[in-house]
Amino acid sequence: MENYESNPGVAWILALRSLESHPNTEFQRGRDVCNRWPLKSQLVERYHDRRKEYPNYEAESGYTGLYVLKTAIEKANRLVGGWPDDNAIIAALEGLLFPAPAGYIYIRPDNHQGYKDGLTGFSMNSPDYVFPIHDPKRRITVPIRSITAPPGWRKAEPTATYSWIEQTWPTASV
Repeated sequence: MENYESNPGVAWILALRSLESHPNTEFQRGRDVCNRWPLKSQLVERYHDRRKEYPNYEAESGYTGLYVLKTAIEKANRLVGGWPDDNAIIAALEGLLFPAPAGYIYIRPDNHQGYKDGLTGFSMNSPDYVFPIHDPKRRITVPIRSITAPPGWRKAEPTATYSWIEQTWPTASV
């Protein structure tokens, strides 16, 4: 059994689930099908029309990953005048800002990882869907630059972001 004292995130979620004031909601446990971002709406509509079900997180991630790669290959193809090699594709990915259904994805050149703003909040039941959805009135978008170590931050244990937060964020006092 996991020690919840060593994982405050899990303890916090369990505490939120036990709140009597929100018996039908859970923290960050719904599908984001009602997003006002046009690319999200288009994906949800096309996916539902084709499959008669709504996309889950994995469907959206797969779609985004495929189109990020497609965009990089096409860009590299135009630059080299034919099918690009791996290094040309990597160069096309570095620094890429891609409009995706979940918002803009940025591929950092220093570590080749994709970054997007974080979404958090509560879910709600809706008569329009058979699953919980994100409550548009109780959601927060967190800019990725606020929760990720900046480029060039030294690697540390357990992660660069952990050490960046530990060293730069103010501490709260009770």
